[in-house]
Amino acid sequence: MATVADLEYCGLEFTPNYIYVRKQNDSYMKALVVLAVLFAVASLGTGALMSHGPRLNAVSWSNGTLQGADAWSQDIRLTDAQLDSKQPVVARDAGDDLHVVWSDDRTGESDIYYKKVDATGRALVDDFRLTTTGSESTYPTVAVDRFGMVHIAWLDDRGGMWNVYYTRLANDGTVVVDGLALTDLQPGGPGKADSLGSSQPVNRINHIATLADTEGLRPSIAVDGQGWAHIAWCDFRDGNSEVRYSVIDQEGGISVDQVGISPGASDSYNAIIRPYRDGMVILWAERSGETNRLYYSRIDGGGNSVVAPVNFFTEMSSRMELDAAVDAAGLTRVVFSCDHYVKYDLFYMRLAPDGVPLEREVQLTVSVLNSMHPSLAVNSSGWGHLVWSEQQDRTLTSKSPRSEMFYAIIGADGAPASPPFKMTSSPYRSWGPSIALSADGLPSVVWSDSRAGATNSEVYLKTQVEVSVTSVQGGSSVVVSGPGEDYIPVAAAAGGIGVLLAAAVTYGKFNLPVLAIPLYSRLKKENLLNHAVREQIFGFVNSHPGANFSQIMKELNLKNGVLAYHLNTLEREELIRSLRDGTFRRYYPRSGRDVPFEIQRTIIEKIALMPGIPVGFLADELGLSRQVLDYHIDHLVQSGHVRMERRGKRNLLYNTQVAA
Repeated sequence: MATVADLEYCGLEFTPNYIYVRKQNDSYMKALVVLAVLFAVASLGTGALMSHGPRLNAVSWSNGTLQGADAWSQDIRLTDAQLDSKQPVVARDAGDDLHVVWSDDRTGESDIYYKKVDATGRALVDDFRLTTTGSESTYPTVAVDRFGMVHIAWLDDRGGMWNVYYTRLANDGTVVVDGLALTDLQPGGPGKADSLGSSQPVNRINHIATLADTEGLRPSIAVDGQGWAHIAWCDFRDGNSEVRYSVIDQEGGISVDQVGISPGASDSYNAIIRPYRDGMVILWAERSGETNRLYYSRIDGGGNSVVAPVNFFTEMSSRMELDAAVDAAGLTRVVFSCDHYVKYDLFYMRLAPDGVPLEREVQLTVSVLNSMHPSLAVNSSGWGHLVWSEQQDRTLTSKSPRSEMFYAIIGADGAPASPPFKMTSSPYRSWGPSIALSADGLPSVVWSDSRAGATNSEVYLKTQVEVSVTSVQGGSSVVVSGPGEDYIPVAAAAGGIGVLLAAAVTYGKFNLPVLAIPLYSRLKKENLLNHAVREQIFGFVNSHPGANFSQIMKELNLKNGVLAYHLNTLEREELIRSLRDGTFRRYYPRSGRDVPFEIQRTIIEKIALMPGIPVGFLADELGLSRQVLDYHIDHLVQSGHVRMERRGKRNLLYNTQVAA
């Protein structure tokens, strides 16, 4: 069994004090058993009153150490309707709360619903119906600006035609802009008979038959630093489907109105819009016969072209689904599905700011049937977090293939950091995921799931929980709690039960002086460094900023449980800080300019002033050790900001166009 020092309970701050249980004092042992029983019962009772039920996730390891890794919460059901809840999308605000929007059939028609939850799934704003017109409202999209305002757009067929609508909510769910029509297509206008902008009203009987076409016309939304909403979609008003673009200002007025982005003769579909510095990038697919092409365009905030449409991928395919994210380097990362008329798999590409691919497409999946519905987010370190649904097999009771959710982390070059993680195990379908990252880069995913019954889908949430270090010898199961105060009484109860078991074993036949009680205590700040090991760790972090857990443990020859305890103490008392870097967590001093992103900006500025500066000379100029400088230079080279040239015995540094 793992000791308390081997496990960090996520969301808790406590100092483990080791009280070793020995057989020598019988009265002490009897008293400890009684206290442990009372402590466990009281804690469990408090937990039952305070929490919605302990959402604890048991993770098993054998003879190994898990470092800087993460565990997932249990699947959290967000809706409970008699009919379908589908097409969920999610966005996070600055406080790491989640804003979920979906299409819901509970009233007999598809309406748009909104809900705000924390990372544990606890409702902060209950299910709120945004559309009440009796029409079909479908394919929502959502974004949250830096002021906490929630921006939502969707397709709506009120009046017999598919049009794009927009709503804005305050962070508490209060409606600020209500159902603003961004398009006004009318029956009898130009267009195709079975798509958005058709010359005939929507035929409700054949509505499902045209669902694939409707999905390709859905809107996509992004917000800029001013809190303005930028919306892209496709419609057929001019005889063929084109990408359109509108902007909603802070007052709720239409600043840019339905500007055409893709004037080609082919049908455009699946438009995606993402923020890019002082403008936006828009990506979409175009279909011409059996050939599908992917396009990239960059515009300024007024809808004016900065980069004309660039065709960056062409292939024979039935259709293509895509998602994209722009990383800190200004590179657009694209994931898309392509079937070559056989089966759908996911592919990845990386585009420069001018839309030119930096490398050929990388195949991400080799699926049994189809890999579809990709959703991508990129963290500040450049790692891509990807979720998708993958069809596994066909059930005996339905013609629809059973599908499951998968998650993977991919590098800038598309290489996976680890094998894909299967997120669900549903007897029917899990599909249509949407992902959002916390400030620490931890993902939360929402999706539709039919596990409650083949004819009814509900919206589910799964959130990743951070575990700093866990060491397990032999086969064992370690309980890791999710974030949030609901878990405090449950974790306390687990500690009490653990001491009870330890006391019983120790008092009985065997003398095992191992298990400890996690007592809630704090060290005085002035006494923090009056500890030889803690002072040694603190000194190493100051002299080696950016060192990861394994490096510190190896250099100082410490056991992982001891190191985890002292690192947690130093970070909690704000003497050091840590930042996630892909699958690692790196440690830095609290003071000084040793935060990586500040250092990297300084490096780029110095290279701009002195192109071709040798690495050793740059280290002297910035007052950095070669170890620290080499770490950041490697990061900048991998992200495409800096290139290194070998001249004789010296390495010379130059900024790239990306850095410029």
